[in-house]
Amino acid sequence: GVLAHLDPFFGRQLAGLEQHRVRNADLPDVVQQGSPAQPQVVAAGPLADAVGALEVRDGNGAAQEVHFIASRAMLPTFYRSLFELEDLSAEAYMSNAAHAFPAIAFAPGLSSQLSRFHTPYKDVRPAVTHHLAVLNDHFQEVYRQAAFIPVMTTKLLNSSYGVDATRESEQTRHNKKAMRERDVSVTHVLVAGQKVTVTVDRPVRCEWHTKITWNKGRIHFDPGDEQVAGGRLFVGIFHEHLTT
Repeated sequence: GVLAHLDPFFGRQLAGLEQHRVRNADLPDVVQQGSPAQPQVVAAGPLADAVGALEVRDGNGAAQEVHFIASRAMLPTFYRSLFELEDLSAEAYMSNAAHAFPAIAFAPGLSSQLSRFHTPYKDVRPAVTHHLAVLNDHFQEVYRQAAFIPVMTTKLLNSSYGVDATRESEQTRHNKKAMRERDVSVTHVLVAGQKVTVTVDRPVRCEWHTKITWNKGRIHFDPGDEQVAGGRLFVGIFHEHLTT
């Protein structure tokens, strides 16, 4: 498998191959070198135009899967593949999430909440990744297309991307005690691995959630507040099911 690292090899970046210990740039091989802490992935020859996860053979004929990156826009997909390839722990999941979902502002401390889902962490992890990917890539665009109408947003997101995301019901939103469970007080959020100061002087209310299953597993979020990381979607709570 591919070693988890923060500096993946760009498939078309062939200049200066000597620094990666490749002596013959015409070899149609891919060589993975270095320690787990600082791995190096090297491409040469016909594979210079390769993109995505491909199975390749090294000089000894051994097959390995290597992920080729042709542009920075492809980086999130690469990092999303690492959750399962590297069997990341809950703590490592959220560290990697900063790179896998760079458009999301995360509340600090979410790694400890990954155990709150009804389903065990390793079993629910692929679904969490899918839901976060849809929130990162599509939610705000769909929300605008739906004219910020919650019911229409839910229908479009579900039909297009297979994720059920809904705003709390009228009954829940009139339950003050229940809504306080959805309030997240933060002084900063995490965006692409960086701390961003929050300027709003009130808790962020996460009255939207995605449903891992119809009755268990919720990712609570706010669609975007200009005072919270410049309007980025904010993910604040992982939980089995809050009070309704």
